[in-house]
Amino acid sequence: MRAAIAERRVVALLDHDEALLTILYEAAANSVLIDSIRTLWQHCRAYKLVGAQGTWTPRETLVVEVPGTSRRGRPQG
Repeated sequence: MRAAIAERRVVALLDHDEALLTILYEAAANSVLIDSIRTLWQHCRAYKLVGAQGTWTPRETLVVEVPGTSRRGRPQG
């Protein structure tokens, strides 16, 4: 995962992130949860890639911006 970040390989980073999260979710031994999450990931994958590719900061960290929040993740308004 660190190599993917250092090399700015967004697809590889998301693959590693999903693999790590899959391990955690599988520990819950809830097949419905795992199936739901995998389906959600499949539907959102293109959006995650587009969003992630444009959000690298100079310090090589990934910043995720959520619509309806400020840059610090606080609700706007």
